[in-house]
Amino acid sequence: MKHGTDLIHRNVRTILDLCFPDEPFDDQLRKTWMTESLLCSAPEEGKSVKSTAWRACSSCYLKPQLDLLSKAFIVALGLKAQQRLRSVGLTFFAAGAASPPGCNLPSTRDSWLKAAMALRTRGRN
Repeated sequence: MKHGTDLIHRNVRTILDLCFPDEPFDDQLRKTWMTESLLCSAPEEGKSVKSTAWRACSSCYLKPQLDLLSKAFIVALGLKAQQRLRSVGLTFFAAGAASPPGCNLPSTRDSWLKAAMALRTRGRN
């Protein structure tokens, strides 16, 4: 990810740079916790997962992890992540996906900037 070998890595680097401008990548990562919203293996990468499966995985794995970070500013990248966080009652900032096809939408980059601005504003309070 440090060298942006694919589109998702480059997009995550862009988001980190928006959130923590003028900081080295390693320092940005020290302030960041990233995870998948599913936290269970999908039958096929990128394919749909049954709602019963992602609801169970979100409740059993994702929510307990995020509960440990109760003061964290959570950004859900993409509609699937947003749906999964919403299903377990977590508060989050909704932003566009870092992966295609969502990252190709015109509004996505703006949503990353808004998320970064909200994070930086929160840090001043």
